[in-house]
Amino acid sequence: IVFRRIARFVEHFNLEGARHVAGEQGSDHGEICDAIAGLVEKSLIAAQLDEGEPQYRLLNTTRAYALEKLEEHGEFDSISLRHAEYVAQQLESQREMLSALPRAERVTAYSRQLSNARSALEWSFGPRGYDALATRLAVASTQLFMELSLLIEWQGWAEQAMARLDDQHKYSRSGAPDH
Repeated sequence: IVFRRIARFVEHFNLEGARHVAGEQGSDHGEICDAIAGLVEKSLIAAQLDEGEPQYRLLNTTRAYALEKLEEHGEFDSISLRHAEYVAQQLESQREMLSALPRAERVTAYSRQLSNARSALEWSFGPRGYDALATRLAVASTQLFMELSLLIEWQGWAEQAMARLDDQHKYSRSGAPDH
């Protein structure tokens, strides 16, 4: 279960992310840690220390297999939602702390988050995503795209977010249900 659920992470993730995305409400976090350790032991996950904190990563072929299993078990959207919520929360909570760092350290920190932010944005703005989460992610990722000088890419996400907000505003004024 943990193996297929962590497949939503692109490149690196930490234990906190794994617990948020792969765990169930009220579940024992030790079980997630044990599962991650077992997957590392079996060489299904690569592990490395980054500034004293363990970082994990699925190889691309292993990740593709786990994503297939996630889809087969009918969990792709629910786990994608958890992943997107986690990415948004991380970007929001780290904004002030990262802005206090020297530019080179900010760029490094944001570079580590870029792949997961893109993945979360793509799912959220996709046909099975959620407008409110998509716009939240677009706002939360603004500093990431600015620091990495990816202004054209950010503009595309920002335009999609504004269009969604405009649509929501039109629906709420017309009395139609929001989505």
